[in-house]
Amino acid sequence: YFIQNFDLIEEWLLSDDFYEKYKKENHPYPSLLDPKKLNDKNEKINYHTIPAELAWEMNLPLPDNYEFVWLGGHGTGTEALKTFFLYNNVVIPDNYLNYETGLQRYQYALNLLLSDTDYIKAIRLKDYYFHDFEKFCKLIQKKCKFIFQIRDYFEIFTCYINHRSRKSDAVMKFNLESNLDEVFDRFYYFSSGENHPISLNLKNFLSWNILHQDMGFRTCIMEYSMLQNFDNVLSVCYIDMKDIVGDNTKITMEKICNFLNIIYHPNYNYNNNIIGDLKIIFPLTLDISQITSSNVELLIVEFDFIFDSNLYDDITLKIICSKMFKILIKKSDLELMDNFVIEKLQSYFYYFDAALNDKLIQEKQQIRIKEQQYLDIYKQDVYRRKKLQEMMNYEITHIKQHRPDIVASWKYYQEFEKMCEELDG
Repeated sequence: YFIQNFDLIEEWLLSDDFYEKYKKENHPYPSLLDPKKLNDKNEKINYHTIPAELAWEMNLPLPDNYEFVWLGGHGTGTEALKTFFLYNNVVIPDNYLNYETGLQRYQYALNLLLSDTDYIKAIRLKDYYFHDFEKFCKLIQKKCKFIFQIRDYFEIFTCYINHRSRKSDAVMKFNLESNLDEVFDRFYYFSSGENHPISLNLKNFLSWNILHQDMGFRTCIMEYSMLQNFDNVLSVCYIDMKDIVGDNTKITMEKICNFLNIIYHPNYNYNNNIIGDLKIIFPLTLDISQITSSNVELLIVEFDFIFDSNLYDDITLKIICSKMFKILIKKSDLELMDNFVIEKLQSYFYYFDAALNDKLIQEKQQIRIKEQQYLDIYKQDVYRRKKLQEMMNYEITHIKQHRPDIVASWKYYQEFEKMCEELDG
């Protein structure tokens, strides 16, 4: 490819634009083709005609049709903000899932940026230290604004250790005779691999690898290190986790949209809990063929789930009054819902609703790790306490300069600093 297009490449490498943009600045990953021409579909060689792997090898920056870059570590509310962005016509690539290298993330982002869609596009980066991390960042070259989600570090730590998901073998389809204890047994804690979090003590703390990769939390504490890899930052808007919870969310989303100069759409339920117990429990499929004349299934979803009304009807109120779930049926099966079936379902869902409430209460009573337990651990471990303080003080540099009010509001971080001062001077 290089030989076939040698004249074009040579012309670019000898140009004033290349000198100013790459050679003069001693850029570590200089593009071997002119990025301006690559963005033009009318050019013989452009982003649409070059394979992603070759584009990566030639250090071609990602196409410049993204509006902003969005940063934020695990446990800072990024999944919630992703949904709120979608409400405002912004699509974000999930290029941290199953993409272990910079090349894989580059390919994913490139495909999204080249897709023909009316959505506003952005680039998302959620973690640090993956293979070719620096190169991936350096190929994001458009001067733009950054959104950075942050949170009290100790709240992030507890979010990590208490993080739950749905078990891989969770029951997704059941019938009227299924054991609901088995159906609702679907919670999986990453820290323990079981249905409860790991017990936090010094022994477990030191043996749990995820807590101490490179002395720790590089998917949690990496703000300044991450920003240092970008040369294209116009300005940064820091968003604290507590500002996208409950009534604060609408105000924050309007602020973000104004910062990014995009249209804010207020007519959405921004108070919706994006991640919670009901997200793990639902959806479920209930086979009710035992009480109907043919094979019929009901889809049970969260109460605020938006479904395709062309395919399904909501029959919840015919069966039970619930603020936790909806009961949906395919339109083609609606005629089978006679009085006999409805009465049977009313009796069944009275039992189902009670069992669901019991499960939710049980989960709320589950012993979760608290921030104070982390502080107690660091009180015992002098070496890691000093290392953590050193890491935090570095990573928080830019935040302290631009949003000292946020740092001052972090209760547990402030307690940790006070503890270090008292113990270490």
